[in-house]
Amino acid sequence: MTLPYLGAWSPGLPGTWAAVVPVLLALAVSGLGALLVRRRWAAWAGLPGALGVLAGWAALLLPVLAWRGALRPRTPLEHLVVPAVAVAVLALAGPRLRGRLGWWAPVLVMGFVAWWLAGYPAAGPQFWRVWAAGALAGWVAVRVVDGQAVRAWSAGLAAWGGLAATGAPRSVTLPALVLAAAWTVPALAGTRSRLPPALTLAMLLMAAGLALGRLPEGGVNGADLACLLALAAPVLGGLLQRRVGRGMKRFGPAPAMLVGAAVAGGAAWAGAAMLGR
Repeated sequence: MTLPYLGAWSPGLPGTWAAVVPVLLALAVSGLGALLVRRRWAAWAGLPGALGVLAGWAALLLPVLAWRGALRPRTPLEHLVVPAVAVAVLALAGPRLRGRLGWWAPVLVMGFVAWWLAGYPAAGPQFWRVWAAGALAGWVAVRVVDGQAVRAWSAGLAAWGGLAATGAPRSVTLPALVLAAAWTVPALAGTRSRLPPALTLAMLLMAAGLALGRLPEGGVNGADLACLLALAAPVLGGLLQRRVGRGMKRFGPAPAMLVGAAVAGGAAWAGAAMLGR
């Protein structure tokens, strides 16, 4: 379930630039937004990263969807644009949500994201199993990311490295790189936001797993390992930070999270090699 060759997505752009532009766009949108939010609108700390992810994925996927109609995606990765809009709206409305609405809104958004990525009820008997797995992925991502953009950045890097190392095509690895780029500046700025980093990560891992993985059929391959171990990267980074925290305190959590991402990506490659897939 891969997408067309990237060079055909943006007429007039070489294949390399068609791949680089979405990553740079995600980095620029989130970076500029993070600077504005940090100075004037701290309550919307998660919005720049969510908008960066949306801008990068839209630049990556909309040229393909334009051939079919923006609301007629055929593969899990093409489903990413609409959920990214939902998360951006949640990030925008987040500071205004109070009481029970503030608790139920993210639950409803993640339920919608899982439903959308599962491929609608027409997907058949596997729909509810995939939907439940997506909702579980969202809950796990929220727990692992723990409201820290640097943790979503680490997991995004781990997903990109693990998927690339296990032989995934660029049409799958680039959305992961876009996510990592979108959370780079918020991560370095120490941004804390409860839901947008975790939900964008959960969407990416679910889409990549559905596109290439075998877990829905009861098997395991390299893509499954890359997605699962990406969730372990922030945990490894946190453990490393606590172990050597005194010596690295002045550099913040980013170096430890980067090491955690590298270890998780390497473990995915080693696991795939052992499985032979």
